[in-house]
Amino acid sequence: MLVLEKNTLTEEIEQLAAKYGNNRASLMPMLQAIQAKYNHISDHAQQEIARVLNIHPVEVFGVISFYAFLHSEPQGRNIVRLCKTISCELAGKDQVQKAIERELGISFGQTTKDSKR
Repeated sequence: MLVLEKNTLTEEIEQLAAKYGNNRASLMPMLQAIQAKYNHISDHAQQEIARVLNIHPVEVFGVISFYAFLHSEPQGRNIVRLCKTISCELAGKDQVQKAIERELGISFGQTTKDSKR
């Protein structure tokens, strides 16, 4: 990440803190805003959010890793998820999974080269 990008991100996080407040309750809205704009929450963003909220960076990462909709690595624009319940197993989940993987040319957890899925 370039210095200019880091400075811009830092300014954005400080603006978010001004908007939502700089207390622990502001963590989730700030993470969601960064995720919405950048499609993931970078290490630098995590560090800056922790600094602005005066919490440990591990707490920020803990929240990101807990929620499935928050990501610390870039994700595709469209995320394909597959049901993992017993009823889905009985309805042929494995065949659906194989068809999706064959159609997209990737396995679950991977991103296509065009970053769309």
